[in-house]
Amino acid sequence: MFDKVVIVTRETQLEQLVRQFSTKGQAKFYIEQSQRSFREKAQRERGSVADTQSPAAVSLPFRSIEEADTLYKQSLRYVQGVIPPEIKVQHIDWTFLPNFLFGEHDLVVAIGQDGLVVNIAKYLTDQPIVAVNPDPSRFDGVLLPFTAHTAGTRMRDILRGEFNTAPISIAQASLDDGQVLFGVNDIFIGPRSHISFRCSIEFRGEEEQQSSSGIIVSTGCGSTGWFKSIIEGARRISSGYDELGPAEKSSRFSWDSDYLYFTVREPFGSRVSGTGITFGKITGDDPLTITSHMADRGVIFSDGMEQDFLEFNSGRIATISLAERKARLVTG
Repeated sequence: MFDKVVIVTRETQLEQLVRQFSTKGQAKFYIEQSQRSFREKAQRERGSVADTQSPAAVSLPFRSIEEADTLYKQSLRYVQGVIPPEIKVQHIDWTFLPNFLFGEHDLVVAIGQDGLVVNIAKYLTDQPIVAVNPDPSRFDGVLLPFTAHTAGTRMRDILRGEFNTAPISIAQASLDDGQVLFGVNDIFIGPRSHISFRCSIEFRGEEEQQSSSGIIVSTGCGSTGWFKSIIEGARRISSGYDELGPAEKSSRFSWDSDYLYFTVREPFGSRVSGTGITFGKITGDDPLTITSHMADRGVIFSDGMEQDFLEFNSGRIATISLAERKARLVTG
């Protein structure tokens, strides 16, 4: 039935950190020292005498990263081990997908999060995908019907062609010069950076000029992803806004107000991420604290100036509050 099995994986968070810091020890030191420094600083400011040197408290997040890496590699080894030796196997990282040529008779095995399946599917024609959830305790697995074990028990049957498939719709964006882009979850039309996206939009005989942060086109598959977070974010923000008092109900508040508002754009709920904190008022007594879990590419910038930014990667913690000073605008 199949000439070859192509296994597609992506780096774990631990592998990303090791790539960034050269060694596992340096990555561990960076994360633990960042956590320790912030906790000691916060407790000094509060006048707390709580123990900040607890190895368990400091090391737990990195241990979790290590455990996830171990489970992922165990799943990969297990799947590799159940493929019959007479079948050719090719293992590639997902970053090679845009330039990889899949054969007509390839069976594709994806080991990772739901997003990996989406990344693969857009580059296939009719090749089936066996999607493996390496860690059901962390990943929802909407697009991951197999664990490593269940994939292993079914592998020989699948290789003989004894399997069912579920069709997934794909979106398509076509340009007037003939270029085409496909999207399995969604297609984003908008700015690469955090600036306004200006365009003309036409739909059902009506046309208008628009300025927005972009347009998101969602498929049925994507309805459990970005689309879900758009709807959930709008619902939560609307709910929080409705709870404000009459004096706060206006979307406009004074320039010198002693508070800020935060909104979480398109939050996504899963087994390890919630949607309960999406809107709130930041005051002098109630700052907002954010801890980065980004191995890389995390940034903080303001006022649309992306060139002037703070790196915000794993272990870094940001506190959002009112500044002590105020700007002075000359009005006359």
